[in-house]
Amino acid sequence: KNFRSHLGSSGSSGSPSACVFMARTLLLSLLLVLSSAETVNDCIESKCRGCGGEQCQLCREDQKTISACVSSCMDNICKGCGGEQCQLCRENAKTIESCCAEQVLASVTANLEMCKAKAPQNPCEGLSGAQFSQCAWEQDVKTCLESNCQGCGGEQCQLCRADAEKINSCCEDHSHWDSVAPPQMCVDAKAEVDSKDPCSGLYGAEGLQCAWEEDAKTCVKNGCKGCGGEQCQLCREDVQRIAKCCDDHWHSVEPPQFCKDSKEEAVTSCFDSKCHGCGGEQCQLCREDARAECCTGAMRTPSCESSKAILP
Repeated sequence: KNFRSHLGSSGSSGSPSACVFMARTLLLSLLLVLSSAETVNDCIESKCRGCGGEQCQLCREDQKTISACVSSCMDNICKGCGGEQCQLCRENAKTIESCCAEQVLASVTANLEMCKAKAPQNPCEGLSGAQFSQCAWEQDVKTCLESNCQGCGGEQCQLCRADAEKINSCCEDHSHWDSVAPPQMCVDAKAEVDSKDPCSGLYGAEGLQCAWEEDAKTCVKNGCKGCGGEQCQLCREDVQRIAKCCDDHWHSVEPPQFCKDSKEEAVTSCFDSKCHGCGGEQCQLCREDARAECCTGAMRTPSCESSKAILP
């Protein structure tokens, strides 16, 4: 009754139903903590089953027994991980707290190596000047790769982190070109990427179409030089920029899909901004008026062609 009256008198802090919801949430959180604690205890009890008297106490305090149960707890939390990802999971502060923080086990778990949180090391500590900048660049690239490869598992992670295209992209996104030479991992990735000619073995219209796409991509990359982090991705995905680069490197063949999609999206976006809020025939007339500004460059798009026909 007192508990209910306390919930009901919360006043401006929330409705009774909201308070009940919060109470249930707290209860579920408490149960979750207790269940994780019981998992380690149950493991120890299982290993010591059948003991008697002082033998039981010695078993429950045995470092090998507790170590095996803590390890099993960590395995359950990190289930499905692979390679380095598993090590990072087991060394995570939340994992250690979940499996090692029991008061009844604290005196033993405190001495277990797996229960000691490892402070992250700074590989650039003690470096200065160009060496520090180069080291910081490499660490930024590794962090970028971890972010790009998030969710992978096992061998897939290794292949993802070793992908030259991904490494080269991260090196460019976090570059310090103006101040220092790139780290070796960036030099190697760039050399591998540059050695691959995507248009090798293609001739005629196919070769020209491939060359067009590569020229446009190089144009976009050059236009985004000096960016950093997420800004780089947004710059390289800017359809207006891509469409302009495709127009500037026009070839006398069918445009590559990369260019067609970007140009159509850029033109549609232009029409939408010029004719926002129009309706019916008014839209058709507005789009026709906007053609001169939206349908620029050598490439034509369905949106530009359809805007030619004015309704009677």
